[in-house]
Amino acid sequence: FIILNSDNTKNIQDQFNFLNKEMAAAKEKLVFLVYHHPTFTLTSSHKWTEKRDFQLKVREFLMQNGLKISAILLGHDHITTLVEFGSIPVILAGAGRDVRSAKPVSFPEDGFQIETRYLAPQTQHYVRMDINSAADEAQLNVVRVSDNAMVCAATLRQNTMTLSSNCKP
Repeated sequence: FIILNSDNTKNIQDQFNFLNKEMAAAKEKLVFLVYHHPTFTLTSSHKWTEKRDFQLKVREFLMQNGLKISAILLGHDHITTLVEFGSIPVILAGAGRDVRSAKPVSFPEDGFQIETRYLAPQTQHYVRMDINSAADEAQLNVVRVSDNAMVCAATLRQNTMTLSSNCKP
């Protein structure tokens, strides 16, 4: 897990120097990039331009190194959804409270096809990730908070997200 601070606008270049160094040293099959603000606009509540300079650096990094990222973990938008930025799986799990409405997205931008794969209903959900390092994969379970029911399961392998049949749109 490599964690960046998308709120800190004073050290963006330092963060990306760190990221590039960590990626070059990473030998693991599963590498997760974590930061708060989505790199593309996924809801009407927040636009990617809130953190423009940071996100432009992320886009540049992903164009050059996206195949090395197993998935990106995000928050901020107060929804729970599984999305793809091109071929990069994205887990947005920001619906712990104050859940907002959202619609699935599908649009091209800046060389990426942004595509919703699963959007949780407008109630509180979280995503549990169980990593199986022996199989070089992670199991994602979208869980409804009210009753702890798993409503969608997906499997992550290097740069691939496969959804189970229970992930109904």
